[in-house]
Amino acid sequence: MPQFSILIAGKAAVTTGQTIYPAVIAASIIQASDALHTIAIIVKEGEPLLVKTDKASTIGLQFEGQDQIYGHEQVLRKLIETFPEQLHAQGELVG
Repeated sequence: MPQFSILIAGKAAVTTGQTIYPAVIAASIIQASDALHTIAIIVKEGEPLLVKTDKASTIGLQFEGQDQIYGHEQVLRKLIETFPEQLHAQGELVG
């Protein structure tokens, strides 16, 4: 299974229209379901965004050897696509 990092802007929780919690909860479920998963949660303290020019970058995801992706929906979609059994996903994320 791929190893990954969740990147969070420290002030992400107060950014309008962005929510980091579903992706963080999904990552926690993935890690709890299998001890072989190594998940790093990295918080960039005091910042509302991980990339100042990208309003979706309140949260990011990076699998080993892959580019980072940003945005709460994109991160959650990638986690569901990669770990459907652990997240008991049935079908696609609608929205």
